[in-house]
Amino acid sequence: MLRLRDQLSNQRIDEDTAAANEQGSYEGFTRAQSIVMFEYRISKRDYVTSEILLNEIIWEQNFKDLLDYLKAANIKSFMLTNKSTELMELLYFFSKNGCSIDEAVKIEKKEEGWKGLEFVKGIRIIIK
Repeated sequence: MLRLRDQLSNQRIDEDTAAANEQGSYEGFTRAQSIVMFEYRISKRDYVTSEILLNEIIWEQNFKDLLDYLKAANIKSFMLTNKSTELMELLYFFSKNGCSIDEAVKIEKKEEGWKGLEFVKGIRIIIK
């Protein structure tokens, strides 16, 4: 099941009620950490998966912080579903920093849309 430590930085993570600041970050957390918390909440709420789906655009200046936070939260793998132009840079960064691309995946949404059962495509990344 999804597990995100709630005691990082000696603060309780309450992704449902944490206030976002003008940079789009949860109060007291960096942009990358906020992305992880936001995507964690969406993954649990909307998808049939035991992993975090990262769909948010992650800019190069946030790559290292993102990976450090995932490691600190003891996340072993996640699904990258982002389709931005920054995706190649992100894949390159993960590869150069010891992560591996595991496989292509299709993740089922919990609720049917008007077209019926819906899926999102992604790539599973293993954190080492």
